[in-house]
Formats: sequence, structure tokens, C-alpha cells
Amino acid sequence: MASVPETPYRYAMCFAGSLMLGWTILLLWVDRRPIERRGVLIITIVVIFGLMGSSAFSLSAGFMPARSVVPVLIVQVALILMFASSYIASRRAHE
Repeated sequence: MASVPETPYRYAMCFAGSLMLGWTILLLWVDRRPIERRGVLIITIVVIFGLMGSSAFSLSAGFMPARSVVPVLIVQVALILMFASSYIASRRAHE
């Protein structure tokens, strides 16, 4: 028998899903003029740091095991490096 998620969980998932959809649309918009809208890369890095903080909190609180959190943190660090290097490269291209 399948369990039905509690209302707070469903609320959080709908809330997070809306934010993810909005950010995806924003990144697609930036893709149309990447050099001119490169500032979104820095904002995205801030968002990723926030996600990393949430992951670190879940790990420290014992909510999630390290085997689940560490791979995600590795991907997040890689994304930060890619976004930062893209921003730097775009500044050179814009000059």
C-alpha cells in the first residue's frame, strides 16, 4: 500500500518545484543573450551555496546519510566552478 505524503511535505515540494521551474525559465532566458545577462551566473552561484548549506544541515542533523549528500555536494562544487569560470570568460569576451 502506497503512503500519501503529509500536507507539510507536499507544501514544501510544491513550493520548491515552483522555484525550480522559475529558475529553469530564467536560465533559458539568459541562454538567449548569455554575455549580456551573465550576471545571472553570479546569482546562480549564491543559490547553489544555499543548496549546499541545506545539504550540509541535513547531514549534520542526521537527516540524510553522507553517502547521499557527498555526491550532490561534489556536483554543486563543480557547478560553482563552471559558472564562475564562465562568468570570468564572459567578462573577457565582453571587453
